[in-house]
Amino acid sequence: MSHRPLTHHGARGDLPVRVLTHPRWRTIRIRVDARGVTLTAPARTRRRSMEAALRHHAAWIDRTLAETPRTPPPDARAHAARVRAARPGLVALVDAWAPRVGVTVARVVVRDQRTRWGSASARGTISLNWRLSLVPPNVAVYVVVHELCHLVEMNHSPAFWALVEGHLPGYRERRRWLRAHGGAILDQRDTPETEGDR
Repeated sequence: MSHRPLTHHGARGDLPVRVLTHPRWRTIRIRVDARGVTLTAPARTRRRSMEAALRHHAAWIDRTLAETPRTPPPDARAHAARVRAARPGLVALVDAWAPRVGVTVARVVVRDQRTRWGSASARGTISLNWRLSLVPPNVAVYVVVHELCHLVEMNHSPAFWALVEGHLPGYRERRRWLRAHGGAILDQRDTPETEGDR
């Protein structure tokens, strides 16, 4: 979830900081890239705790900003084409696996997201990051099955992971790959958030 921006009071002046929160996140993290500064935090994190984290890492933020090249203006049409190209394959994965998991999907949305590979809503919507088209197919399957299982268990309880393992006995290896390499793929994002609906 996006929140009211904070401000980094840096050596070169004030810079807005995008704030994202989610109940599944455990710690406050700060990311600096060509688009600016983003702070992610667990839901209900106090604003003063976020501001304290920015102050604590102010020197690192300034140094990283100075070392980060500026992103050229994005080609919105080219980006939209990439999202459209990724959607059919991701929708096909959802259609193939939903019956196996035993769930009904109301809607599939393909997006360009900064920090997440996918999500599931209680209303039956599955949202997927278009960059899943860039990862190995078995890893994309893991993300799809992971989100489909959330339509049964809207949590990360032992019952949820048992359900995932029941459908993908080798899911841990796929999750390790995503944790090791997924960040670099997500950081390639260079355009405003776009989504495509099935």
